[in-house]
Amino acid sequence: MQFQKGQSGNPAGRPRGSRNRTTIVAGVAAGDLTPSQAGQLAKVIDVYVRAIETKAFDERLSTVEQAVKSPPALGSEGAMHDDACF
Repeated sequence: MQFQKGQSGNPAGRPRGSRNRTTIVAGVAAGDLTPSQAGQLAKVIDVYVRAIETKAFDERLSTVEQAVKSPPALGSEGAMHDDACF
């Protein structure tokens, strides 16, 4: 699928202007941030990343739990055959 010119491939991705560890270190080196500000910012980033990872894990876990609770009905197309390979 092609994206329109100027359209992001990940619209929910990292916001423009947000900082990652490389830009934090560069900010300290350039004098834009003090080391203590950089440390505080890095902690905030770590918490944010963990929150995103936790949310994604919870969503995947819910999907698996739903699949286990209500497996799809096997029709003629989905029926397993004796020669099925696992």
